[in-house]
Amino acid sequence: MQLKFKLVIIGVILTALILSGCAQQPDLSEVKKCNKQNDPVVCKYGIFSKADLQFCNVQDNNADKYYCYSSIASVKKDTSICEILSEKDWNFTYKDSCYIGIATAMQNVGFCNTLTEKFADKSSIDLCYIGLALEKEDLAICELINEVQQKENCLKFVKTRQESN
Repeated sequence: MQLKFKLVIIGVILTALILSGCAQQPDLSEVKKCNKQNDPVVCKYGIFSKADLQFCNVQDNNADKYYCYSSIASVKKDTSICEILSEKDWNFTYKDSCYIGIATAMQNVGFCNTLTEKFADKSSIDLCYIGLALEKEDLAICELINEVQQKENCLKFVKTRQESN
C-alpha cells in the first residue's frame, strides 16, 4: 500500500509540474542527468510530460517507460495510453497509478468513480480520492475514502498542506 500512496503523491507532483509548465524538452541525456538530482522522479516527469510515446519506447528501463507513459497520459487526459501498460508486462499498480494521474490532472472526483471498472486493485479508488484531495486541498474528498487508515492519512496530509499555504 505504501508504494501506491507514493505513486499517488508522485502523480500530484506531476500534475503540478505539468500545469506550471516547468518541464524541459525531451532528451535522453537529460533523463540520465535526472538520476543525479535529489528527486529524479520529479525531474523525469517534467521531461516525460513533454514527450511523445516513441520517446517512452527508447527509455533504458521499464520504470522510466512507465513514468513516460503515465506523464503523457496525464497531460493528454487519455486513458487509452494507460492501456499500453498491459497486465502481462506491467505491475497493475503502474496501470492504476496512470489512471489516478489522469483523474488528478482533471481534478474531477466523478472521474475517479468512472474508473472503478478499470482499476485492477479495487483499493485504487481510495488512492484516486487521495490524489484529488491533495491536489485540491479538499477535506470533503477524503471523506469518500473507504479504508479507515487511508482516510486518516488523507485528512492529515490535506490539513498539513492547507496549514502550510
